[in-house]
Amino acid sequence: TMWAALGFLPSPRNGLEENYCRNPDGDKRGPWCYTLEPAVRHQSCGIKKCEDAVCVSCNGEDYRGAVDRTESGAECQRWDLQHPHQYPEKGLDDNYCRNPDGSERPWCYTTDPAREREFCRIRVSEKRPRPGNVTSGCFRGKGEGYRGRVNVTASGIPCQRWDAQAPHKHHFVPDKYPCKYGGQRGGVGRGLWGGCPAQRARSPRRRPWQGPAGELLPQPGRLGGAVVLHHAALAARGLLLPDPALRRRAGRPG
Repeated sequence: TMWAALGFLPSPRNGLEENYCRNPDGDKRGPWCYTLEPAVRHQSCGIKKCEDAVCVSCNGEDYRGAVDRTESGAECQRWDLQHPHQYPEKGLDDNYCRNPDGSERPWCYTTDPAREREFCRIRVSEKRPRPGNVTSGCFRGKGEGYRGRVNVTASGIPCQRWDAQAPHKHHFVPDKYPCKYGGQRGGVGRGLWGGCPAQRARSPRRRPWQGPAGELLPQPGRLGGAVVLHHAALAARGLLLPDPALRRRAGRPG
């Protein structure tokens, strides 16, 4: 097959199985896939970061999602306000459900003077946390450890199989990613990327709209910055980049 000719076979180790969304190149936007739509080469799959997921594990002390209403439908009070209810501890903001005191599950103070605090309606995951950076229902860091089974893009386009070369040809050669694939004998958890430091989850106080949003910035080289930014914008929308040189500058092999 083409993968064999390139010296790279999909396996459970690197996760490029079937047509599931993956992130073999460390894309800032998380797991992605080549699509079955000839006009759309590749697209992000819209998988949530674990901190944004709408479910919690254990008692939800690490929940960093955006649910902001209680089980009864009451709107949550901002944590940095002292009205209508006082909250003596500082350090939280917004009005998202949290569990700062180790309660049974995430909760919030409400904006109803008659109801001080209530639990929030957030689904509890029945699966135990997996070791290391390997996840299935959401992704951590850049999503390089995502091993779930989402196989459509954020806009609903079915993903192309990683071991197929149609409608889009592509190649991920192992020696281009020595840190991720080199020297690893298999297994999950610690050492998954052959000695790479573990990706850190986003800071609890960092909102989804703060910080990098996956933009590709111009770099020194033959191509002008405006051209690179234009094609990077096309890539961000999942459109085809016809020029191999531009694809290399945009950070993804052809």
